Amino acid sequence: MTSITRLRWIFAIALLVSGPASVQAQQPPACVPATGTKAVTITGYIMDNFCLEMGFMVDNPTMRPLEHPEIHSVHCLAELPPCVSSGYAVLQTKPKNSTNPTNYAFTAASTANATFEVAYFLDADGTTLAQRYALAAMAKLGGTKTTGFTATVTGYTDGKVPFLSCVTIANTVKANGSPLTVTAVDANAVILPTMASTAPVSSPSNPILVPGVASPCTEASMASVTAVPLGTGPMTIKTSVSGGMACIQIAIDASKNAKWFGISISHGATMVTTPQSNAVVFDTTQPTKLSFVTLGGYSASAIAPEASTSAVSFVASSTINGMASFTFSRAVATVASADVAIGAGPTNINWAYGASSNWPSIHDERGSSTVVFGSSAVLAAPDTHVTTYTTAIAAIALGIMIVLGLIATHTGHWRVINQATLFGPPASKLPAPIADVIESVADIKIGEYIVIGVYGACLAVVSASVRRQFAGEPNARLLRLLSGHLALVGLMFLLLPVARGQHWEWIFGISHERIIKFHRMLGRFVVVASTIHLILTLQVTRVDNKTVFGTQSVVPLFGFVAFVSFASMGLLAVPVVRRHCYELFYYHHRVASVVGVVFVMLHSRTACVAMIFPVAIYGLTFLLRLRAYLQSFRAHVQVHHAGTVVLTLPATSQTKRWASTIHPGAFFWLNVPSVSVLEWHPFSAIVTPDGESIAFCIKSLHAGSFVDRVLQASQDKSIMADGLSILVSAPYGHTAVDVPTYDEVILIAGGIGITPMLNLVNQARLLGDASKKIHLHWAVRHPDELLCADSLMFSSPFPDNVHAKFYASGAPEGGFILGSSEPVAYVSGRPVLDEILNHSTQYPSKRVCVLACGPPPLVLDAQRHARACGFDFHKEVFLF
Repeated sequence: MTSITRLRWIFAIALLVSGPASVQAQQPPACVPATGTKAVTITGYIMDNFCLEMGFMVDNPTMRPLEHPEIHSVHCLAELPPCVSSGYAVLQTKPKNSTNPTNYAFTAASTANATFEVAYFLDADGTTLAQRYALAAMAKLGGTKTTGFTATVTGYTDGKVPFLSCVTIANTVKANGSPLTVTAVDANAVILPTMASTAPVSSPSNPILVPGVASPCTEASMASVTAVPLGTGPMTIKTSVSGGMACIQIAIDASKNAKWFGISISHGATMVTTPQSNAVVFDTTQPTKLSFVTLGGYSASAIAPEASTSAVSFVASSTINGMASFTFSRAVATVASADVAIGAGPTNINWAYGASSNWPSIHDERGSSTVVFGSSAVLAAPDTHVTTYTTAIAAIALGIMIVLGLIATHTGHWRVINQATLFGPPASKLPAPIADVIESVADIKIGEYIVIGVYGACLAVVSASVRRQFAGEPNARLLRLLSGHLALVGLMFLLLPVARGQHWEWIFGISHERIIKFHRMLGRFVVVASTIHLILTLQVTRVDNKTVFGTQSVVPLFGFVAFVSFASMGLLAVPVVRRHCYELFYYHHRVASVVGVVFVMLHSRTACVAMIFPVAIYGLTFLLRLRAYLQSFRAHVQVHHAGTVVLTLPATSQTKRWASTIHPGAFFWLNVPSVSVLEWHPFSAIVTPDGESIAFCIKSLHAGSFVDRVLQASQDKSIMADGLSILVSAPYGHTAVDVPTYDEVILIAGGIGITPMLNLVNQARLLGDASKKIHLHWAVRHPDELLCADSLMFSSPFPDNVHAKFYASGAPEGGFILGSSEPVAYVSGRPVLDEILNHSTQYPSKRVCVLACGPPPLVLDAQRHARACGFDFHKEVFLF
C-alpha cells in the first residue's frame, strides 16, 4: 500500500469517526475528547491536503506548499472544492534532520526542499472550523487577495495517529503577514461556498485528475472497431459515434513503457493553437482517472485543468495483447471552453506520450494525424512544419555586402570607406582587457562598419519576420524561436571568413586574415544566442530527444551535439589557448567544426537549407587548397644563431611568377612533412633580391614550437646540403593600403616583423620606381639580429629611393655589424616615432601611408602616431 493510499484510509477513518461537518464556530458540547488523548496547542500555517499531495499550490503552481506556505491563498484553501474536501493540516517549521513520518505521506516533489512539515491533520469538523476562520479573515481584509493563513489550534490526539479532534481556534489569527482578530461570531457569520459551483481558476503545473463518470460507451463495444494508426508513431485510435456522443479508445505499444499518453482534438497540427485546444491524458499511475486539460503553452506550467470537467467521461483502461489503452467518451459538439467539435469530415488529432517522467512532463514523442470519426480510413498526416524566411533574408544581406564591397574596391579610391576609422587606438596606460577591446574597435574601418550595419539590419529583419510568422505565440516560445534563428544567421556567416581564397581580396579588397576578426565576433554571438536557445528549449523538451519536435521540425539531440561542438570551439579559441597551444586550438577547431556543422544541419530542416551555401563555399575553397599538396619544393636552408631560419625556394617558373605578382604583405601557409604531416602555419613571403624566387624568414619564439622543430631539423647536415622538403599553399594576403598610390611609404618593423617590410623593399629594388620614397625603420634587441635575413636584405645595396635606419635597443651605443656585402650601421635605442611620423615638417602635401609589423606595443604606438598625422595605416595581423 502506497503512502498516499494510507493517507486516504486515515482520512476515511477520520471522517467516519467525526461525522458531518459542523456549521458552528466552535465544536458542539457533545464533542468530548476520547479517553487517552491529550490536548495539544500549536500555531502554524493552515494548508489543504490536496496541495500537499499534488506537491504544488493550485493558486501558484511554481511554488511548493512546504517551501512557501506564506503565499498560499485563502481562495485556494477555503473556496476550491478539491482543496476543501481534502481536509486541512497544520504546518510547523521543519527541524534539521527531521524524522517526522508525516513527511512521507506526500509526493517527493512536495518535500524535496521543504522548510516546513506537517505537524497535525485536522478532522472534518476542525477543517470546517478552520475554513470559516480563513474566510472570515479574508472578509476582514475587504475581500482582497489573502495569503498565508495562520492560526493557533487546540485539539486532542492519541499520540499515535497525527490527527486533532475537538478542535478550537484562538481569536487571533494571521493573514498577509499581519495579525487579525477573528471572533466566533465572525466565523459563524461566514456563508460557506457551494462546492459544486466553484472551480479552480488557476493554471497548475500538475492538472487536477478528474474522476470518471457514467459513459454511454464501453470497452467491449470498441473491440470490433478497427484501430487506426496515428501517423508513424506507436499509438492507435478507435472511434465510434452514436447520436451526439463519440466513443474514443487510445492505445499505445506497451513496450514503450509510457507513463502517460494522450490526445488532443485540435484546431491545428501544432500542440499549442490559437484558440486553445484541450487534451485528454491518461496517467498510467492513476488507472481509473483522466486528466482533462487546456494546452496554453509548451511548458508544464502552461497546462491548466479544463473548467468543464464533465465534458469527458472515463470508461476503462487495460493492457491486452501488448497494447495499453484507455477509453473515454465525449460529446460531438463543444461543451468545454477549449473543445473542438467533431465533424463528419477529417478531424485533426495531436498525440503524445512520455516514458521518462510522470505526467505532466515533456513528451518523448509526439505527432499529428487526421482521422474521420467512425471510419477506419487512414489519412495523410498534416505537415506541421512552418517555413520561415531566415535563409532568404540572410542571402539578400550577403548579396548587399558583396555589391557594396565590389563598388568600394573597383569603382574608385573611396579613402573614407576603405581607410578611415571611427575610433582611435587605446591610450598606452589603459588596463590590458580594456585596451584590447578598444584596439579591436579602432582597427575597424568605416567600410567594415557599413558591412556590420547590413548584418545588424539582417538580424532585425529576421527577428521581425519570425515575430510576424509566429504572432500570438507565448513569449517564451517566441524568444526560443528568435534565439535559434539568430544563432543560425550567425552560423551562416561564420564559415565565410575562414573560407580562405583570393575571392575576398577581389570583392572587398582585403584578404581573409583581416576579416577573421568577424569570424571571432560571429563565433561569440553564435555561442551566446545558442546558449539562450538551449536554456529556453530545456523548458519544453530534453536534450536527448531524438524525435522531430515543433513547427520547425527540429531534433533536439542533434542540436545539443552541435551546441557542445561550437561551445567547446569557443572555449578553446580564447587568446591564452589560441596563442600558447595553437595546435590544440587548431585541430579541435578542425574536428569540432565538422561535427557541429553536420549536426546543426541534421538538427532542423531550416538549418540544413541555410547552411548549403556557406558549406559549399568553404568546401570549394578547401578543394582548391588541396593543390598545396602538389606544390612541393626543396628549400635551401640558412640557420641564424638568433633562432631564425631562412628557407629559400629554388628558382622555377612558378616561384618566379609568384615573385613578380604577389602583393605587398603576401604570405603562404607552409608545411614541413619531416616535422609534421598535419601542421600548416602562415609566414610572410619575401621576394629574393634577384626576383627569381621567394623566401621565408621564420623565428622560433619558444622551445617545442613548430619553428623550433623546423630549426632543429634544419641543422641536420644532409638537409643543409640537399635542402628541406616543404609544401606551400596559396599566396594569400593583401595590405589594407594600396602601396603604389602613395608618395611616401613609412615602414616600422620590430624583430622578425621585418619580413613583410623586406618583401616590399625587395619589390622596390626590382621595380626601380625612384618617384616613391620608402623609409624603413627596423628595431631589434641585439645588433646580430640585424643579420637574420642577411642574404635577402644586405646582399646588394638598397636603391636610392629606400632610406633605412636600424636600431639595437640592447646595444650600449651605435656601431656597425658586418653583413654579406658591407658593414651595416645601427644606432642604440628605439625609433622615436614623434620624429619619424610628423606630417607638418617632413611630408607636406604628400600622400603618406604607414605599415607596421612587430611587437604589439610598437605597432600600437605607430598606429596612434599615424592617426594623429592623418596617415593611412596598415598593420600585419597573424594572431589568428
